[in-house]
Amino acid sequence: MLSVDPVAVSYLDRFDLSACMQDYFTAARADARSLSGTVEFMSVRLRAALDASQPYLQSPLDDLWAFFYTTVWATLFHAQRPSMDLLPLSSQELAWRLHVRSRSADEREGAIRAIIKVQDFQRQFPPILRTMAPVLKDWHSALDQMDDVWTARQYQASTTGGVGLPDFNHLAYSGVLEFIGIITKHRDRLAGQGGD
Repeated sequence: MLSVDPVAVSYLDRFDLSACMQDYFTAARADARSLSGTVEFMSVRLRAALDASQPYLQSPLDDLWAFFYTTVWATLFHAQRPSMDLLPLSSQELAWRLHVRSRSADEREGAIRAIIKVQDFQRQFPPILRTMAPVLKDWHSALDQMDDVWTARQYQASTTGGVGLPDFNHLAYSGVLEFIGIITKHRDRLAGQGGD
């Protein structure tokens, strides 16, 4: 078992996008041109569809990517920088902050590729960034793999009548399971035993 304390310390949710799921797939809402989300947290494919004004079927994978991008933001914009409070942000951190806010998905992805390569020995970066980089790297890789599987599933479904709720449920639960596996793998690091 995970040996998780039943007392919650914090809870993260994206309440800006709360929706009544019972009504979410009604005819009025099911128009593929009706894309929802905060641009900075949108998946690459959702952002591309939005920028091109193309129809796009949003899936739980878009929400999983949004959770990932929210975590990147929380890591980069973390207010407390223990033992570094008097030091200015490095030029790399400032650039990464700028790029993750960019309307360009390519700029954001370039910054994330650099962020996930940060190593423990790179003391110019705050502990939270050094701690989270391997977690974000594993998570990004898992989401990329899920993206490939989902793309193949959508292609298969296009010949058999489309994706359905079981496909969405499988994708959502698989994403949650992947996330739990990554958190479990990095449990010591996240508890402060793997870094500083």
